[in-house]
Formats: sequence, structure tokens, C-alpha cells
Amino acid sequence: MTHLDEKVTETTTSLALAEASYQTLFNNSDDMIIVWEWPDGESLGQLIQVNESAFRKLGYTRDELLQSRLQDIQWPLSPALNPAMLAKLRHDEHIVVEDTFVAKDGRRIPVEISAHGFTFHAKTYMFSVIRDTTERMQAEAALKERNEELKRYLYIISHDLRSPLINIIGFSRELKNTLSTTITETNDAIASLPEEKKKILLSMLHQEIPESLGFIEASAMRMDKLITSLLTLSRMGKRQLEIMPINMNTLASQVVSAMSHQIQEKHVQMTVEPLPEVDADPLSMEQIFGNILTNAVNYLAPDRPGQIKVSGHTLENEVLFRIEDNGRGIADDDSKKLFEPFHRFGKCTVPGEGMGLAYVKTLIERHGGRIWCESVLNEGTIFGFTISKKIAGKASGV
Repeated sequence: MTHLDEKVTETTTSLALAEASYQTLFNNSDDMIIVWEWPDGESLGQLIQVNESAFRKLGYTRDELLQSRLQDIQWPLSPALNPAMLAKLRHDEHIVVEDTFVAKDGRRIPVEISAHGFTFHAKTYMFSVIRDTTERMQAEAALKERNEELKRYLYIISHDLRSPLINIIGFSRELKNTLSTTITETNDAIASLPEEKKKILLSMLHQEIPESLGFIEASAMRMDKLITSLLTLSRMGKRQLEIMPINMNTLASQVVSAMSHQIQEKHVQMTVEPLPEVDADPLSMEQIFGNILTNAVNYLAPDRPGQIKVSGHTLENEVLFRIEDNGRGIADDDSKKLFEPFHRFGKCTVPGEGMGLAYVKTLIERHGGRIWCESVLNEGTIFGFTISKKIAGKASGV
């Protein structure tokens, strides 16, 4: 066997192995895999390869699918593979979109399509892996319903707790007034008592009872503030969102301007890089930026000049924002509870209830986004959060 023959054999074997590996993956994947040909017109092209999962989940035979075009199994109102997405595919880019397929029996199946275009023998083809997201969407819907139920309970419980608290605060103040009158009216009688008894009674009237009433009132006021915070959190989950295009450069500038006194007082170097426009609720975005930036200023390290940087950029399905500081940083134990209600981290030298980041998380999640924190103790913190592009056009219920 010549060297050339060996090379041909080796190449043939490698190709056979690659083909066998591809067919194994193709035929045994639980996800639907469809390869379709790019058409000359605007309609989506002919299906030329489908795996077993595709015809099993859609209810068609293999022959029926291979005689179909992709748009034949799409829900007609689905806008997923729009002209912009198709243009990306035509230029060999990878896309991930959510879409809806229609099974042979009429069932609508929500799917996530991961597709990539490629060219072979001067023809353009699309290789797409399609995942059935029915269970995920059902779980998300159930979770959303559960969260709404919890918010309703939270509102009811918080509202009902305020009535007895108001009574406690009112009666404790009434007792203070009564005590003051009692002291005035009994001064002469107390003066005639033996010295030891007079000392005990005066201590009770002027110190012990007022102190106890003060503790009762302070505790009730504290509880009232906590309940108010819970009611605010509950309302944030219900307020109608007014989704509109926002110039984030303008919004960030307004938030920073409102904090100018704090920034100047602490000699903070504030850098706001050019920010992308986002479709969102303006009041929510102002609260999100305001809370995170206020925390960044409040928790700067006293032993070095403060630096805070705001940046952002657009991703495929969401807009990402980052707020970085060189402050005190956050310990690992605190990071785990950072977004929980009433949790405060580090030395609590700043007044507050520990609700700011809980509010922020609620608002971001209503915009289909997520928030996270990266921090090194004594070095600084980065808060990152996203706003989903899919929120555009929606006004509430997210």
C-alpha cells in the first residue's frame, strides 16, 4: 500500500467515524434537529433532514416532514424568525430565538431554536436544534402565579398588622400623657411619704415607667416601618409598568445630579460611560440606578478616594448594565443574602431598613432581567443587571 493509499484510507476512516458520530447524535438527541434549505424567495425553505425526535414530538411521519417547509410547522402569528433574524442566518451567524411550532394534531408547542447558517456547494442551509420549552414555561407560569399569591398574602398580612400597631403606639402615648398628669397631681402626696418609699416611687414614675413606655413605642414604630417596607415591596410587584424607550445617558445623568451633594462631600470620582437605550419603565430604572449608586457612595472605603463607574452594552436578547466601585466590598456570608428583605451588610453606619436591594431585585425581575453581585472584601464591588428586550411593548404583569 502506497503512502497515498494510506492517506486515503485514513481520511475515509475519519470521515466514516465523523459521519457515524453525527448520525448517533442526530438520531438520539432528545431535542428536535432540523436542517432546511434556504429558499430563493422570502418564505422559509424545504426541510431536508429531520431526526426522530422531530417527527415524534410533532406527530408527523418523516416523509410528511420532508415534504414540508419550516413555515408549515410554525405558528402563523409567531414573529420569531423575522427578517432581521433571517438576515443573520443568511450571513452564517448563530441565533437563538423562541418560537412556536404546531403539531399535526393542532397542539402549539413553545420552542427555543438554536440555528446556524452554512454554505455547501454554493447552496445555503440552516442547521437548527429545537428544544421543547413546554415544561419550562409551565414551571415559570406556576412560579409566577405562586409569587403573585405570596404578594397578595404579604399585602393582606402587612395591612392587618398595622391596625394593632397603631393602637399600641396610640395607647403608649396616652399612657405617657396620663403618667405626666399623675406625677403632677401626686407630687404633694409623694413628698409626705417616708424617704425609702418616696425614692422607690419616684424612680418608678420618672425612670422605669417612662423608659418602658419608650421601649414599647420605639419597638412599635420600628415594626411599623418594617411593615411599611413590606407593603412597598408588595406594591412594586403590582404597579403598572409604563414601558417606553429610555435614553439611559439622560436618566443616569439625572440620578447622578440628584446625588451631587453626597458625591462632592465624599470627593467621589463618578464615571458614566455611554449607555445603550433600553425599553423599560422610567420610574423603575430611576429607582434601580438610584438604589445601587446610593449604596456605592454610602459604602465607599474611608481610607482611599472613591471611584464609581457606570457602563452598559446591548446583548442579543437583553441589555446589560454594570455599576462598579472601589469601596469596602462585601463578605461572602453577606453576599448570599444580599437581595433578601431587611438584610444589611457590613458595618451599619448608614440609616435604613435593608430593603433597597430587595426593591431593586423585584423591579429588575419585573423587567424580565436578573441581578448579581461580584465583590472582594476591602477591594470593591460590581453590581450587574439585565433588562430583557422582550419586555418591549408590555405594560404590566411581567
